[in-house]
Parts: sequence; C-alpha cells; structure tokens
Amino acid sequence: MKKSPSTNNVFDNEKEEAEVSSSEDIDDPEYLELCERGEIVDKYDKGPDSKDVDPWENPDFELYKVTDRYGFIHKNSPPTDAGKDAKERERKRDQKWYRMVLEWNKRFPVKLKERIWKGVPDKLRSDVWQRLLGSKELKLAAGTNTYRELLMRAKLISKDIKQIDLDINRTYRDNLAFRRRYDVKQRSLFNVLSAYAMYNTEVGYCQGMSQIAALFLLYMDEEEAFWCLHSLMVEKKFTMHGFFVPGFPKLHRFQDHYEKILQKYLPRLKKHFDKFGIPPIYLTKWWFGCFLDRVPFSLALRIWDIFIFQGDSILLAMSYNIMKMHQKTIRKFQMENFMEFIQNGIAQDFGYPSDKVMESLEDCLRRLQSDKMDQPPPPPAGAPSEVPTKPLGPVLSRSMINIEMDIAEIQSRCSRANSLAGTPSMTRHQHSKKSAARTPKMAHSLQSTIEHRLENIHGRNNEWHVNSKKSPSTELGYDKVLPNINNMHIVPSHSKKPHEFGENFNRQKDTTITDNHDESQAMFPRMQRPAEERRSNTLTKI
Repeated sequence: MKKSPSTNNVFDNEKEEAEVSSSEDIDDPEYLELCERGEIVDKYDKGPDSKDVDPWENPDFELYKVTDRYGFIHKNSPPTDAGKDAKERERKRDQKWYRMVLEWNKRFPVKLKERIWKGVPDKLRSDVWQRLLGSKELKLAAGTNTYRELLMRAKLISKDIKQIDLDINRTYRDNLAFRRRYDVKQRSLFNVLSAYAMYNTEVGYCQGMSQIAALFLLYMDEEEAFWCLHSLMVEKKFTMHGFFVPGFPKLHRFQDHYEKILQKYLPRLKKHFDKFGIPPIYLTKWWFGCFLDRVPFSLALRIWDIFIFQGDSILLAMSYNIMKMHQKTIRKFQMENFMEFIQNGIAQDFGYPSDKVMESLEDCLRRLQSDKMDQPPPPPAGAPSEVPTKPLGPVLSRSMINIEMDIAEIQSRCSRANSLAGTPSMTRHQHSKKSAARTPKMAHSLQSTIEHRLENIHGRNNEWHVNSKKSPSTELGYDKVLPNINNMHIVPSHSKKPHEFGENFNRQKDTTITDNHDESQAMFPRMQRPAEERRSNTLTKI
C-alpha cells in the first residue's frame, strides 16, 4: 500500500526539521568546548607516559650536556656567578638565616634588609618568600579548602584551559622540572593557573602569569604557589592585578613614570631613543615577570628576593639600573640591534656579576627614593581600578552537583542530536569518543552526590537509592551519557516503590520525604516538572 502524498510530505518535513536541529546541536560550541577541555585535563591526569603524548611535545636536549644548580640545561658550562662561588657564600650565611627564621616574630628590620640585599639562601627561599608575602595568612582567611574547591570546578568549566595549556608548553622547557610534557611540575603549574583563573575572574589568565607560578613551583608545592601568586596580585605593595587586568592600567601608569625617570637621570639616552623612535615596548616583558627570562636566572632570583621584600618600586629601579649600566652600549644601537640586545643579549650574559648589579640597583633605588621618584603618582580619579573590585571566587557559590548537572545536559543534548543526525563527521566523532572516558566518572560522582544530599534531607534511618530509567537516547545506543535526570526516581529501600518528584508526588505518611518535599525541589530544580510531562517532551523531541 502506497503512502498518500500528504503523509509523505509530513514525514519529509519532520525529517528536515530533525536534521536542521541535530546539525545545530552537533556544532554546539558549549559541547565542543567541553570536549576540548576534557581532552586537555585528561592528558594532565594521565601524565607524561600516556600514549596521547606526541613526540614533538617533548623538546630534544641531546646537545645540551650541562645542568646548572637550578635545573636549567645548557650547551656549555654556566657562568661561575651561578655556580660554586654562590654556593660557598650561601653556606656561610645559612646559619645566620636559620637563626633569623626561627626568631622571625622578633623582627630584625635592619638586619633582615641587609641580608636580603645579599641574597636569600636557596634552601630557605620557600620559607622566607612565603613569610614576606603573607601567603599563609591569605590561605587561612579564605579557607583551607578553597584551593581544592576551585581546582575541581576549574577542570570542569574554566574557559582558560586551552590558553593555559598552550603557555605551559613553552614555560621553562629547558628546566628539568618542566621538561617532560604533562609531568609532575607541569601538572602542578596547570592546576595553579586553572584554579587562579577561577578565583580572580577579573584577570582570569593572562600571559606572563605562567612564569611567575613556575618560579614559585621550583621552591614550593602547588597550593603554596597559588597563595603566593594571589599575594602578588592583591597585596598593596605589589598589586600586580593592575598589570594583568584587561586594559593594563598599572602598566601605562608605570610606563609614563619610567619615561620621566629617563628624562631626569639619563637625558642623553632618552634623546637617543626619541631620535630613532625606540618605544619602551620591552617594559611589558620586564615587569609582567619581574625580569624573569630577561636577565640570567641567578640574577633574577636576587631581584625577586628584594622585589618581594621591597615591593613594586624595584621594577622602576631595576629598569633604570639596566639603562644606567648599559647606556654606552645602548647608544650605539638603532631599533633592531637594541631590541636584540635588551631581549636576548643581557638575558644570556648581563655583563656584570650579580653582586655588582645588586649594589648598583641599591644605589639607583636610594637615589629615586631621595628624589621621591621611586613611585609614580597614584591613579587619577575615575581611572580603572588596579585592585580587584569583584568578589573573589564567585564559582564557589555554585555547588558541584549543579555544575555536573549542567554538563550532563550539554552531553545529553549532543547525544540526542547525534542519534537524529545519523553518523556525525569524523572530527566530531573523535571529540565525542575522547570525552566519553570522563563521563562514567562524572555520572558516578553525580549519583553519589544526589544520594548524599537526600540522606542529609531525610535522615539516616532510611536508605535511599537513585535509580535511572532508560532514556530514549540510551535505548538508541547512546548509553555513554550521564543518567537522564528527568527520569530519576527516589526509592526508599524498605518499600522499593518509586516516588517521583513533581506535582504527582505520592505523599506517603510512613516516609519522612513527605515533610521535606519542598526542600527537595529547591535542591533539584530540574526535577520540578511532573514526570509524565517531562517524558512526553523528551519523546516529542525524539
């Protein structure tokens, strides 16, 4: 029997509508972002020995035979300034520093300043830096579980994951700690940056933060590094938030003041820059990382010692110091040669021993302070804020169960779209396949959380089980998605009779759930519609 034309038209129209709808869902940017984020997080979770690590992701250091005391790999022997001489000097100062740390609360401001200018012993940097930054106090004020809670949420919903992963791949790859892709320190760096992007949402993640976090991770664990990074961002004497926040208000304010310093103290050099049109674009790299990667690492550590002690005035003083010490050489250069020298030349060999550089830096700072030029004028009224203005960690107000339910909805939506569209393209199929490995864990976590919530609501006298009926997508073979929340039933173990959430909820007198029905619906807003209505809507879409 042939179908009537009207029947064929209806069937064709429904098919076309389904194909259009499914095509839109398959290209759902939320789902594609979810898959990409899941792939990146999986690689860090699996570590460096996973089959997913491509050979090109690990640099070849066959020609690099020498490792310095900080773990950096060199082709030739490192400068003696970073070798045995520095170790011997530290050995002599270690005992004095140990006593000072043990008696830290007594405060020795003059002696502490004197010793910091000489350099903090490498083995004590972690302790001394954390004390100077006040990072432990920040952790206690925010809550001891804050970092862990931020990290869990970041791995699920952070939009900065991709950029963080790209920058980690080029951060200190010539250091043994960060050499292997997805190894321990790379994983810690990923965690710190991902968590902080969720904590300080005005900054999120900005290039340059990876170097700072990596420096801290060379001396401390990831949670300590997180709070040290936060201290640099928000504490008054640093406020590096102003450097990284969109618009870079502090960068512009400090740059204007730096130009005034050059004009006042190095007028001939300033005239040379103006003549050849050399802009101070090098300042961004200098200040965003406090000279990391722009001077030899051993010298950068000495600068960081005094930067953490003194504050952001060191950024201006060291910039002035570099120009002062190298002004004769710089005046010979035009734009191209100058940029090569300032970006790479002094990074390989500063040309002076670290002690000599620090003595000159101290003189420059003292001169700026005497002329009240060590700090720029404060921001004018109405200027963008250089400190956070929004609450920190807003994502912490969202429960994990709500986040996972949102993710389940995205995955379920795409699963239904795939079932309607037939076989998706190869690229999309690969995204779905790679993200599916994370789904069972998420489903188990979601079910456990629901059971725990119900147990808290109804007490521990009854055992409650969350059962999931097969959804249409499961019957079609897409059982890799999370349980269909709309078809879940709450079953008390002593009766084994299903009681659905919704208006048709069966209020039995012998169960305590009756008294807490409103509370249950408040905690699970997606379950408020009647079950039959939900089931009907789902089948209509299919």
